Amino acid sequence: MLSVSNLLSKANADSRFPLYWAKTLQEGRVFAEASMGFLGSVTYKISGDVITVKTSTNYPLLASLGCQMAAWTREKLLISGPVRWLAKRPAAIYEGIATEKSSRNWPAGGEVPPIACVEGCSQEGIEEDMERIKSELQGAGIKKAEIICIIHGSEAQIINILSRAIEVALLRLSLLTPLNNLKIKEALSTVKANYNSEDIENEMNDAIRLYSHVTLLGDFHGFKNFGPIITANSIFRDQSFAEVVRKYKSIAKCPLELFSVKKLTVMDREKTWVFE
Repeated sequence: MLSVSNLLSKANADSRFPLYWAKTLQEGRVFAEASMGFLGSVTYKISGDVITVKTSTNYPLLASLGCQMAAWTREKLLISGPVRWLAKRPAAIYEGIATEKSSRNWPAGGEVPPIACVEGCSQEGIEEDMERIKSELQGAGIKKAEIICIIHGSEAQIINILSRAIEVALLRLSLLTPLNNLKIKEALSTVKANYNSEDIENEMNDAIRLYSHVTLLGDFHGFKNFGPIITANSIFRDQSFAEVVRKYKSIAKCPLELFSVKKLTVMDREKTWVFE
């Protein structure tokens, strides 16, 4: 079982809930892969002002919706990672992917890595944040876990957000058809963005909307209505991510249609469809 301790430097002395910070690009890559339970691969390349992040997984539903999606909240904190799978938080998501073999049993019969990937932590207030995180985990029956906190506005956040294009596509797909009716075997994404961004959260989310390409491979049992996932079909296609967030006061209150991808390729056995 992979351990964060082999990849990042420990920042506290707690043996049951060790803390690690993610700030650099490489630490952001570790954060992104850990948030998927190490069931996916994230790579990045910088050319001039452009950063390209590629993500792939052979366990699309479990890695993205089951682990990576930051759907477990405590006040300002967003918790993702395989601890969500352990706690089944929120439960409705796991009901929606219940027929995927790996959503019932961790792949290859391995142990679930007890890792919590947390957004919203403050270095100045980390003691209070850690108490909140530990309270949430212990309340869900998790007695020990490695905790990675990402620094807001850091290079690590660039990697973290851009690695989530697959998650965005599958979340939107889940609103169009029950995912347990499908058999999605593999997913890949490529996203390009401005490496020198001064507004990382908004511009990286816009990069997914405007410069991403997601590929899904599997058996979709005749489902073909993938159009609503594409930015060109969104009611927000002519507005920036920041404009929509300002209108609705927070990301959490924004309609899910704000989250979309530029291009989607669907490979269904011997047929291929491209939506953009």
